This record gives sequence, structure tokens and C-alpha cells, in this order.
Amino acid sequence: MKHCSSIQNGSRRPFPLPDGKTYHVFISYATMEPDRQIAHALFAKLSESNFTCCLHEIEFQAGHLIEDNIKTYMKKSLKTIVLLSENFKNSYWCHIEMTEIVQLHMDNKGFPPIILKLDSCMVPEALMPYTYMLLQAGLDEKMEIVDVINEMEVTEFPGSMLTISFVPLPCINYNQDTPHSPCIWPHVCAKFILSDDGCKDTCTKHHVLNKESLEKLKKCGFPVEKQYSRLSKLYKEKCSKWLKDFPSKTISGPCYYYNDKGCFVADDACPFPHICKDWFAGKCARSNCKFSHDILNQQTKLLLQKFGFNIDHPDDIILWQYREKCQNYLELKTKQNISFNVNSRTSGEDSKTTAVPTRQGYSF
Repeated sequence: MKHCSSIQNGSRRPFPLPDGKTYHVFISYATMEPDRQIAHALFAKLSESNFTCCLHEIEFQAGHLIEDNIKTYMKKSLKTIVLLSENFKNSYWCHIEMTEIVQLHMDNKGFPPIILKLDSCMVPEALMPYTYMLLQAGLDEKMEIVDVINEMEVTEFPGSMLTISFVPLPCINYNQDTPHSPCIWPHVCAKFILSDDGCKDTCTKHHVLNKESLEKLKKCGFPVEKQYSRLSKLYKEKCSKWLKDFPSKTISGPCYYYNDKGCFVADDACPFPHICKDWFAGKCARSNCKFSHDILNQQTKLLLQKFGFNIDHPDDIILWQYREKCQNYLELKTKQNISFNVNSRTSGEDSKTTAVPTRQGYSF
């Protein structure tokens, strides 16, 4: 696997940019504080590591339409960082940038955005397919931003922009027979793709990637021209790797397959806690709930350790800390307070796609 940086003299250095690219990173942000201050601090941090960054305040050309500048400089940039906040959501020009970012990615002309969430704002629908990272305690919280930018598989870098830029897991709505609008997730049996034990022959879901699902994978950079058996194997491998790597990147909310008919992924492989989603949100009214109300059950305890929690604290303290750190808690409570009749994308599973909390990335 190749990355867009190398190690030289003990420090991380970016590779030379491919033809047609002038910047390693385009930083999309609102010019209101504290967003602007964070953007400039990020610019300085990346510049120290020899990344060439594009800030609109510095690079945009006078005498040109702002929208034309946005399109021109995004196309000149290899990757994009989005500083997501209420300020960002309220900015007309940030919405223009967001639309361009998603379009470039879906046209397989750019990498997926690196989203750094600055506050508790709701994630715009256009960005829901992408995993975000919370950045509420400074640039050095939880991850090294340089490594995040470097982390992207490239099949032919830097001569080509062909990438497996995003791994869309099987559609949860499809697997739970929940009506929903067109989505980016392949309509294929999740158990067949994600479980080591496979799926029974009596299953009514697709065990073969149909034409629609192949098109979805193609947009994410999968080489669909490959022999089908090789493509299917590659897709399963990428999904398994996604599940394995997810806890190191994001503090996830409850597993919604577990909260439905049961999770079919092995306990040590599922990156979502096996606890009652309603109890997690402080809403469970069932006297004999069949789902776990134990924040330190074996599966959840191991995940909390991966998330970086101190499991030696009392249970109620751990639950409080987990709720505070997990954006799903706030979003789940908000959605449940608004309505118990949630639609397929913000409900039945949250999303990144089904039953109630909006996920930081794809969620079960």
C-alpha cells in the first residue's frame, strides 16, 4: 500500500504531487471564529511537515468569480479538509465548497473529504456517507493530523487518481427491509459479506453484487472490471478491514443490528457496542429489556478500552464519559425528542445509515 508521504531524516515528508496538482490539501472552513483560527493553526501545522496547503484567503485570485476560484483550486488540490461547524453550515460559500468536494469524489476525481467536526452541529446530508473526527480539544487530540492526511490507499499513485477512496458497507435499510430513498450503499446481504460464517441458502437477500451495487462500488474506486470472484473477495476484505480499523478512528454508538435481530459479526470484530440504544440515550422504558444495560459487558468493555476510556472508573462515570464523547448520544436524544416517527435515514438505524443516531461514518 502506498501513501502520499515518505519518511526522510526521521520526519514525515509528502511525496511529490502528481501532475496537475499544486496543493496537497485544500482547507474548507468558515471565516468566523474560532473556525478561522483553527484553519490557520492547521495550515501552520501542515506547512511544518512540508505539505502545501490552499487557504482561500491566501490563494484565491482577485478579479475572478468566487465559485470559479473554488472549483479551480479544489481541482489543483490532492485532498480536502472540511472544518465542520455551525458556522460552516451557515455559510453559503462553504455549501458551494461542500457540493464541489462531494461531486469530485463521486466522479472518482478526488479523495473523500477529511472532516474535522469542531462542535455539536448536525452533519449535513451530503457529508453523512463520510466518517468524521471530533476536534473539540485542539489539533493534537486523539490523532496526528499529518497521519490522517497520509492515510489513503492509492493503487497507482502518483501517476493516476484511481483510488479505493471509500468502502461502502452493505445497506442497512435494505438488510432490514426498511423503505428508503436511493442511497450509496450496496444492496447485498450484510451477513454474507461481513460474517465469517457466511449466510444460509434460505436468505432472500442478494448474495451477488448486482449491476446497481457494482456501479456504487465503481464510484468509490473499486476496479469493477476485475473478474467477479476477485472483486467480491476484495470487497469482503475491505469491509473486514474497515470493521477492524474503525474503533481506532471513531468513538461509535450502539450496534443497531444487535438492537434489531442480533449482530452477526463476531463480538471481537463488531466496532459498535452491544448495548441497548434506548438505554444509551436514557430512553429505555422496557421493564424486561432483552438488550444489555451493562456498559461493561465483555464486548463493550473491550471496545471502550480501544476508544481510550479508563474502565476502572465506576459504571455510571464510564457511561457518562462515553455519552459525552460519543456524538451519537446527542443526536439520538435530539431526534427522539423531535419525533418517534423517524424516517429511514435518520432512524431505524442511524446512519451512516439506519435507526436513529447519525453515525460518525457507517454504522450498524
